[in-house]
Amino acid sequence: MAEALLTVMLKNLNSLIQKGFGLLWSVNKEMEKLSSILSTIRAVLEDAEEKQLRNRAIKNWLQKLKDVSGELDDILDECSAEASLLEYKMQRFGVSPKVKASFLSCLNPKNTRFRFQIAKKMEDVSERLDDIAKEREKFHLREVVEDPKHVQDECTVTKSDLPDVFSTFYNGKSLRTLQLTRISGCMGDGLPHRLYFPTLRAFDIRNDRNLSLEFKLNSISSLINFGCCRSLNHTPSNIGKLSCLRSLSRFIVDRRRGCYIDELGSLLKLGGSLRIEHLEKVKSPLEAKKANLVGKTNLQRLHLHWYYNQNEIVDQKLNEQVLDALEPPLTLKLMEISNFRGGHLPHWFNANFENLVSICFNGCRNSLELPTAMGKLPSLASLYLRSMDCLRYVDNESYNGQLIGGFFRLETLVIDCLPNLERLSREERSDIFPRVSYLSIAGCPKLISLPSLPSIEELRTGRCDKLTSLPSLPSIE
Repeated sequence: MAEALLTVMLKNLNSLIQKGFGLLWSVNKEMEKLSSILSTIRAVLEDAEEKQLRNRAIKNWLQKLKDVSGELDDILDECSAEASLLEYKMQRFGVSPKVKASFLSCLNPKNTRFRFQIAKKMEDVSERLDDIAKEREKFHLREVVEDPKHVQDECTVTKSDLPDVFSTFYNGKSLRTLQLTRISGCMGDGLPHRLYFPTLRAFDIRNDRNLSLEFKLNSISSLINFGCCRSLNHTPSNIGKLSCLRSLSRFIVDRRRGCYIDELGSLLKLGGSLRIEHLEKVKSPLEAKKANLVGKTNLQRLHLHWYYNQNEIVDQKLNEQVLDALEPPLTLKLMEISNFRGGHLPHWFNANFENLVSICFNGCRNSLELPTAMGKLPSLASLYLRSMDCLRYVDNESYNGQLIGGFFRLETLVIDCLPNLERLSREERSDIFPRVSYLSIAGCPKLISLPSLPSIEELRTGRCDKLTSLPSLPSIE
């Protein structure tokens, strides 16, 4: 298990380095040092795990490695969540890869606290891992440079060879990572049912809508990372049996295939990003509650999606009950809710979500107002509102003489296709949206005015016929 964890961490670490986040956070050298140390340790792990049964000192060494690796894994989860948020913003702004570096460097210049904390944590863990790496020398562990039991990092095969390749994997039983790209056309109905990958830790499927995944999940019972491409049209049934799973990019509710949302309930280690689709197929709030999202404290990013035809009759009350039952953990940093058709957004939404920095409501056409607590979220920096037909105000709160207005941390506000929006705030106050530096508003034909925006640096408007004048914008002028 230690080797699997180190392999996953190395992959995540090198991905952050390659994408330039190490440079952005001024920890690139520390990340490269950690990558080197982890590679050095991983080279002797197989020998160490074989010898620990008869050598207590090596067993203790592996335990120390496991403890420190767990801390590093938590740090990398933080980095991955922050990186996902920045990439999400870049996607929303439509930034091209050519200007990615300069965009990221100026996207959130005030976030020095995160950089300082990550640098300090990495420096501490790096020193401890370095000591562990040096300690290995006294055990005279054998480094594994080439091992015929292991498949090389990457191989290319022809379509005709593919069945034989799976047969080789089946006989070898040592595969750690498997990535499949566009193979459904040459594998008949899907993957062979006799697949047995007891050591598999990472399984990634790309660009394959029609691939069948109905093999026995107990054959990959040690899986940690399950990456499903966006085009995949279903999730394997009984996925809840993968109790070691820490990363599941998509979960598609499909009652016909036996994939119920309560399968998520037993996946307590899930972290990073989770996208749950076809929530319209959840038939009761009790069923939704069994997913136990609130217990998944490693989750950083959550997308909840319903799908409806344009003229489909919708049970608004059931929508509201299901969303209420899908209460997420307070550790969440990014949330997106799409095509929810209830009139009222969830009761669990309150100011206790101290880590929430970005929210997107997309296609919530029946929602009458945003949750009252949203304007009080202490870390909310980005808000995206799209296709919300009934919303009249972004900030519907009455502050009754309070000294501080709403959305006091918000920096980015994007509004698109809100046909009944009249104003950003029900109350006319000068201290609402005090830090908004980027505002984009389009498709709001009833919008009559904007509040004072003292920090605005970029303002975009379109298809807002009644908005004939703008307030004083000192940061632009």
